[in-house]
Amino acid sequence: GQPSAKNTRTVLTPKADVVVSLQTPKIDSDEAALRVSSLSRLYEYVLGDALDIDLADLRQCGATARVTYSHQRGWTFRFTAYALQMPHLVNATAKAFATAHTTAGDSSVSRALSALLSD
Repeated sequence: GQPSAKNTRTVLTPKADVVVSLQTPKIDSDEAALRVSSLSRLYEYVLGDALDIDLADLRQCGATARVTYSHQRGWTFRFTAYALQMPHLVNATAKAFATAHTTAGDSSVSRALSALLSD
């Protein structure tokens, strides 16, 4: 299967655990490691901006933002928040992923996310 919006899954559990998985073209381990660290920082920043929350406040209410990459699963973004129950959480998170990836120069991820954002 080709990477497409069909490979995009958004899961929201009661504790506001947002997971977005994206199948994108494979990249090698070294590049993945580089991208994970820069994307994690960027993603946290963009997410705070999208939710209009200071990063320190995000961490205080038990929020964590993690980016991982594996050859089997592609990119996985997980945002967990315990004290935050916001209806626009999924959309803001999706926008944060898209923005972070566009800034990191990976347009394929942004394209895959466009379906999420059009909701």
